Amino acid sequence: MSDTGSASSGDGRRGSPVEGRAASSAGGEKQLTQMTGRPANAFAGVLMAFVALQMLGVALIPVVTPYLQDRFTVSDAQIGLLAATFTLAVALVAIPMGLASPR
Repeated sequence: MSDTGSASSGDGRRGSPVEGRAASSAGGEKQLTQMTGRPANAFAGVLMAFVALQMLGVALIPVVTPYLQDRFTVSDAQIGLLAATFTLAVALVAIPMGLASPR
């Protein structure tokens, strides 16, 4: 099968992200191009900072639990709910960011 739009790397795919351009797929829809340059670096930096803050937040939950229980008189169940709420909020943001990261 002849492929006139093959990538420069010779992988035989049309509109490969290696080339950095869009091509129509068999269904006719356009594939997204690979983001390069300064916007891609900024987006990657934001993603890495978000993941680092997420890990820090999860790691601090056991550390701040005694302080929260003493200062605000919250129960173990309320601490668990707080941790679950934080995890859910992170997941709601992390999933779309993860899906957008390869683009």
